Amino acid sequence: MRHKFISFFSAAALGALIIGQASARPDGQRGRPHPGPPMELFEPLNLDSERLALIEEIHQNTEERLGELRPQLQGAEEALRTLLNGDEPDRDAIVEQVEIIESFRATNRLIHIDTMLDVRSLLTDDERTLLDALREARKDCRQGRRDHRPRPRKRHLAPDRGAPFE
Repeated sequence: MRHKFISFFSAAALGALIIGQASARPDGQRGRPHPGPPMELFEPLNLDSERLALIEEIHQNTEERLGELRPQLQGAEEALRTLLNGDEPDRDAIVEQVEIIESFRATNRLIHIDTMLDVRSLLTDDERTLLDALREARKDCRQGRRDHRPRPRKRHLAPDRGAPFE
């Protein structure tokens, strides 16, 4: 029984790894390839092609800025891991590295806020209201999927017999 469980677990882990590698983006990042809402979110606004092109340009510029920041953040996080894994971690160096990482994260957040403000500046009051409603509906839809997923039931094995008990 134990051998079957280990074999099943190994096969499941290998399958998850293969699926994860197959769905990975070429740039090594996860999620959507660009920040901000997908362009189809703007379709109900019936924007003219000029404003849509400006919004796409804003998103491209944001992605370029974030693309420059990501490797720096990843390098800083790797340096922190190295400091933490040392034989005698230096508390001051660790605190300094955490501050560097948080500075990169704050810059990342400000870039996203700049993008949002730039896009919103292109919209009328009615379009902003509609976009906010569309984003909220999209958020509710995603939240609903998370809230209504069935949770796996935990089963425990009796230590002496290998039989399940609850």
